[in-house]
Parts: sequence; structure tokens; C-alpha cells
Amino acid sequence: MKPVSGPVYDYDLGDFLLLEPDEVAAAILPAVKAQQERSGQVSGWNVLNDARIAHGEAVAQVVAEGWQWLLSEGFVAPSAKSHGDWYVLTRRGRTIDLKTHVADARAFGLLRTAKLDPHLQRAVLPTFRRGQYDLGVVAAMREVEDRVRHASRVAGKSGVDLMRAAFGTGGPLDDPTLAGGERKARADLFAGAFGVHRNPSGHQAVDYSDPQEAAEAVLLANNLLRHLARAEHATRRPGRLRRGDLDLPNHTHMRWIRHALVA
Repeated sequence: MKPVSGPVYDYDLGDFLLLEPDEVAAAILPAVKAQQERSGQVSGWNVLNDARIAHGEAVAQVVAEGWQWLLSEGFVAPSAKSHGDWYVLTRRGRTIDLKTHVADARAFGLLRTAKLDPHLQRAVLPTFRRGQYDLGVVAAMREVEDRVRHASRVAGKSGVDLMRAAFGTGGPLDDPTLAGGERKARADLFAGAFGVHRNPSGHQAVDYSDPQEAAEAVLLANNLLRHLARAEHATRRPGRLRRGDLDLPNHTHMRWIRHALVA
């Protein structure tokens, strides 16, 4: 059977065939809801057969993956009124905006699997769990700012000005192990990131309604912390305590303090 031309669940045919199961589930959920409204319950076979008749076997197989995802995630459940292949939407399935749910889950999963800096993880993940993505970006950039200020000992500056003072030529975090172009590029990277993300987010309402975009901003902050660690290591003077040293076991903590006092 050849696919019928036209959109497939609001996607082009080629795009639909490339969707992940959770995206397929979000695409077919309106059709599942419509079937339940018509008959009071849903047949998995009918969902797949409708797709096969309208769009062909390849689309039906992809729809099967989306249907299985709805089952496994608890958006549909066996119908108490019938035996066999009959289901109903769960309370969750009737009320949730599945496309938003999928986008939220993907953004949160991206951060969970990214091996975030521990301090950054504690600052950001709670806000992402609550869907407060703008606050998550602000928290991420504030974490970077605080640690740059601590590492550089630059006082009285914030945001872009702090980054330029810390990483600029002759600044306390200007890494002498890098070539001149790389040193300038690192300073530009920090200043640019704060010009785009920290300053606007810190001083006016920025709509990070796309959780993917917000997650990418947090990953940028994580990358900045990696660059900061390298710069701090290259420019560190004996006796300077780093953030996190006070989290060491007591005997190690005291050794660092003695070393700092002597230095």
C-alpha cells in the first residue's frame, strides 16, 4: 500500500518517519483523544489501522512505537469496561500538554546526563524540575560570576566588566600558557556569554519558554566553569584557597589553612 499524500499528524511524511517515540506519542495523542470521545474507549489496533489506511505501513509502524510509549508512560491504561485491546486515557493523559511535557523532559534529561559541575547542578536542577527555566539560566550564570569573582579577587565589578577585568590582558586569570589570540578569545567568550545571558536575564524579564534553549545556556555555563578551572590552575599562586577546598575532610582542610597562613 502506498502512502497517501498530505501531512502525517501535522508533519511532512519524511519528518514524521524520523521522530523519536516520545515525539510520535505527542503527535498521535489528539487522534487517540478523538477516538475516545467517539466511542468512550480506545483500541490500539484501531489507532494503528487508521494510520495504515491513511498513510501506509511505514507510518503505522512508527505509530506503533508512539502507542507503546503512551502505554509505558501511563498516558493510557486498560479499559475497565472491556476485555482485550481496549484502553482509556488516564487522568494524566486527558489533562497534560504532551508536547510541552516531552520538551521539558528532554531538557531536564539533557542536563542530568551532561555531568554538570556539582555546584552548578545543585543551583540549576531544582528550577528545571519546576519548569522555571529563566531562573535556571540566571542561577547558572550567577554561579559562574561568583566563582570568577572568587578566583580573580576582582572587586567592585560584575557581569561583562568583571569578565574583562578577570580574563583581559594582565588580568588575574589571563592564562600565560595560552597564545595571545587564545587568551583574548577566552576573555571574549566569557564577556560574550554574560552579555547575552547574564546581563539581560539579570536586569529584565527574558522568556526562556523553550526548555532546550534554556538547557543550552546552562551547558554554556558549565563549559565556562571548565575554562575557569583551567585558567585558575594556570594562574594560581601558592596559598590561594579555591572554592571547594573548605569541603575537604577536616585534616586536609586544616592543612590548607596552615599552608595559606604560612604563605
